[in-house]
Amino acid sequence: MLDVLAVQPAPGERHGPVTVRAGGTAVTAALAASAAGAAATVVGRIGRDPAAAAIRHALADAGVAAALAVDDELPTGTYLELGETVVASRGANARLSRADLPALEVDAVLVSGYVLAHADTRDTGEHALALDVRWRAVTGVPLGGYEVPGAANVLFANEQEIDHFDRAAFEIVVLTRGAEGAYVLRDGKSDFLPPTNVRGTGAGDALAGAFLTSLR
Repeated sequence: MLDVLAVQPAPGERHGPVTVRAGGTAVTAALAASAAGAAATVVGRIGRDPAAAAIRHALADAGVAAALAVDDELPTGTYLELGETVVASRGANARLSRADLPALEVDAVLVSGYVLAHADTRDTGEHALALDVRWRAVTGVPLGGYEVPGAANVLFANEQEIDHFDRAAFEIVVLTRGAEGAYVLRDGKSDFLPPTNVRGTGAGDALAGAFLTSLR
């Protein structure tokens, strides 16, 4: 996704700070994993447009590999946030398919809950979570909205999402609390996980990427 984040101007004003950046679960998590010293690859689908070029450039600058299928009809997905107003256009993400998943030798895979929540991409997400990988993680979406495949053994969810999932179904549950960090529930214990340097939109995804690099 391409993130466009703007601060709501004061009444009668039209100027204010606007941030445009590469975003979405996969990109944000991979950037955080790379910053933590791990090798990371973003798998996804983009359009053939300037937004796609910006995402590729951001990943290359951070040393993150990009396995991105190109859609010649749909644009790159875009997320727009203006104050309390949020609009998301899935774009090429709506056509993510099994054929877009490359063969990779990895220790962990992270699948966005939005992939699982949509019928047109759920099969792709399930296939990724069925790979022979030690850690198979899923990020939550507001109010759950889907059944997590049994192959997943790590769940990232915030306080609004967590009650919609069966915590006992996972080896590890990470309860995210935004700028306050998170709590890792594992083997009957709860450990505090400090926040990353990402604030606001994408903070949970960044924490997921950084945390997965620490698992053994």
